[in-house]
Amino acid sequence: MPKLVNVEDDSKQAEYIVESVLASREAGVDLKQQAVMFHTSDHSDRLELELTRRNIPYVKHGGLKFLEAAHVKDVLRMLRWADNPKHKISAYRVLKLMPGIGPKTAEKIFDYLTLHHFDFAALDSLSIGGDAKSAVTSLAKLLHEIHHNRIDWNSQLTKLAEVYKPLLEESYDDHFVRYGDIEQLTEISQQYKSRERFLTELTLDPPQSSGDLAGSPHIDDDFLILSTIHSAKGQEYKNVFLLNVADGNFPNEYACGDKRAIEEERRLLNVALTRAKNELHLMQPLKYWVPEQQSWGDKHVYGGKSRFLTDQIMKCIEVIHYPRLTPNTEESLRNTEAIADIKKMVLGQWG
Repeated sequence: MPKLVNVEDDSKQAEYIVESVLASREAGVDLKQQAVMFHTSDHSDRLELELTRRNIPYVKHGGLKFLEAAHVKDVLRMLRWADNPKHKISAYRVLKLMPGIGPKTAEKIFDYLTLHHFDFAALDSLSIGGDAKSAVTSLAKLLHEIHHNRIDWNSQLTKLAEVYKPLLEESYDDHFVRYGDIEQLTEISQQYKSRERFLTELTLDPPQSSGDLAGSPHIDDDFLILSTIHSAKGQEYKNVFLLNVADGNFPNEYACGDKRAIEEERRLLNVALTRAKNELHLMQPLKYWVPEQQSWGDKHVYGGKSRFLTDQIMKCIEVIHYPRLTPNTEESLRNTEAIADIKKMVLGQWG
């Protein structure tokens, strides 16, 4: 039977998928006979980082890999340069983001840093003109504090994101979408105990290894498939995992209120379900991290059961919980059901 897998959040969702994929591979199912599908490309961000951390090869169809996105690389390069002032590749990439700094000025700045024993504080006395001086001085002060851990690790990426945000706004029209990726990266970093551990496990170096061109094949030439549902049409896999099967994703929140859009969402879900030959895992996180909320708001919202999973359909699905239920998880389940009931009552007032 297909499985509806209740997990606490997207972190546990990624953990379940990785463990299941590896267990199936040990049982003789190749990675490329297994697929993880999702509604939109950014839904796989957390999973991609877990796959990278566990050194599990994968290819992604439909959208860029999370770690290959230019804006994500930029922030990671800032963090890497702060961690290691001698890291020339990161230094050049970061410096050329600054207004008024080209390759020659970037080289001049790094040479100056080298002469002063890679002390970021020395850049305060660097002689360069224009807006570049204030930009470099401000950045160098932050990098200096991060390097010496004068800023707590939990706040380091947040501070870098604040510095990077105006640069992002100048470079991209869709900066608000891209900044969501940066916020996601910041949230993910909280799972790691230190900057060093985070960079060791997640930063891909050399940078080509996170590009979208094919590199050297693995010994067994096997890889997990990650795909948007639109990109999976016509494909079939032995095992399929479908991410975020909850109202707001299936159907998408922007389709609600439009009958034709709802039916299109239903058709899309049907495409995903019928890609599986042997095993189908519908992932249902209990809560979602919402970066767009106000700073004083709750970072998580509870997910509701997809309206497409009717009572009739649920008779054909096995419901499981990962990891096994604890008193706290049971309480979360009860809270989710209560919130869904309140939502129905409120919406019902408007007919």
